[in-house]
Amino acid sequence: MTRGRKKDLTIPPTRALVQQRDYRARRAQYVTDLEERVRIAEEENIQLRNELAAARAGQAGPPPALDSLTVRRTICSPDTNS
Repeated sequence: MTRGRKKDLTIPPTRALVQQRDYRARRAQYVTDLEERVRIAEEENIQLRNELAAARAGQAGPPPALDSLTVRRTICSPDTNS
C-alpha cells in the first residue's frame, strides 16, 4: 500500500507528466536502436575477424562482392586526370 492520497484518475495529467512520459518513451526507443546497432556491429566484427583469420591462413575464398556504396564511390569519384 502506498502512502499519501489516492490518485484521482479523473484529473487529466499535467503537462510535466506528459513530457516525462514522452521523454521516457523516446529514451527507451533510443536505447533499443542502440542495442540493434551494437548487435549488427558485433556480427560484422565476427564476420570480418573470420575473413581475416582465413586470409592469414592462406585460405582466402573468393573476394567479397562489391556493395552498392563501393560501386557508387568508384563510379562517382572525381576524375583527377582531366
